[in-house]
Amino acid sequence: MQKFTLLILGLFITFLSQGQSLEQDKEAIAQTLKYYIDGGTNSDTAMLRKAFHPEARLQGVRRGKYAERPIDQYIKGFKPGRKSNRNGRIVSINLMGDAAQAEVIIDYAKFRFVDYMQLLKINNEWKIVNKIYKVQRFQPKKILFVVTNHEKLGNTGKKAGTYIPEVTYPFEVFEQQGYQIDFVSPKGGMLAVNGIANAAVDPVTRNFFRDKKHIKQLKNTLKPEDIDIDQYAGIYFIGGKGTMWDFPDNKKLQEITAKMYESNKLVGAVCHGPSGLLNVKLSNGKYLINGHKVTGYSNAEDAKIKGILPFLLEDKLKERGGKYSKAPKKYGKHVVVSGRLITGQNPASAAGVAEEMIETLRKSTEK
Repeated sequence: MQKFTLLILGLFITFLSQGQSLEQDKEAIAQTLKYYIDGGTNSDTAMLRKAFHPEARLQGVRRGKYAERPIDQYIKGFKPGRKSNRNGRIVSINLMGDAAQAEVIIDYAKFRFVDYMQLLKINNEWKIVNKIYKVQRFQPKKILFVVTNHEKLGNTGKKAGTYIPEVTYPFEVFEQQGYQIDFVSPKGGMLAVNGIANAAVDPVTRNFFRDKKHIKQLKNTLKPEDIDIDQYAGIYFIGGKGTMWDFPDNKKLQEITAKMYESNKLVGAVCHGPSGLLNVKLSNGKYLINGHKVTGYSNAEDAKIKGILPFLLEDKLKERGGKYSKAPKKYGKHVVVSGRLITGQNPASAAGVAEEMIETLRKSTEK
């Protein structure tokens, strides 16, 4: 009995010793990772060298291509005394004898690095021997809706304006996913309205107008000169026949759209809204829509008023080099995704454009 008791006691002491050793190793690994985090934040090259083995390497993907750097080159990129506005934290540590894996997140204002570390215990010291990283970019959860100020449908005496369900349906989609919406129009102030009768029978439109804040936004749309593109993840040109008169030649809206697109933000448009994209040129001098798959209100859908409109949208999209497509039947839902350019054919497609923009933004943060 005494021998058995001594055996159990011996095993207990062995397991306790192993447990203490495991915890000590985890603490030592955490300290090494802290050298990495604090060294990078404070541009302390001596601290960074404590974290990495001299022959360690960094691996990742930049602009879609594999990239590899020796650790010495990485450390030399830090300028001593220059502090960085970032926050780092250890997510996990997995220990496997004298080897370990760890995950570290480094958050900056507009993006984060997710670092996967491989560590080895060398001469009783834990050192990072390999760092594999990926970048996740943050986009502000805010979308800029562009609406028209143009009220008249030529000389017919009928209204043109913004087709309100093309505001309310995508607005609901974005809002449900936590996005805020700002409105801008070519002149600022009150937008021109059409389709307001839907508020009486359409629950989505009716709910939108129950909120006084929404009404205030529509009455006080921003001017293009007021827009700071850094506040937005994307721009969405809302349709309505009025857009055919005051969207195409607005230089400031063209400038905003080009800058957003070239800043890796999204550009969306629905129905007659793509009229606002027709004259947008990028810094290389090419039209934004040139070579892109696009859609918009079709010639068939505009057939009854083709003599009133200043042009037919389908024809112009093709003239600008857009690869135009449409639904098999008039007024059918049709949404086209072409990279960061997302367009919808008609009112039935308005919510679908918003959904695809959200999905594209979700995917972009995972790269």
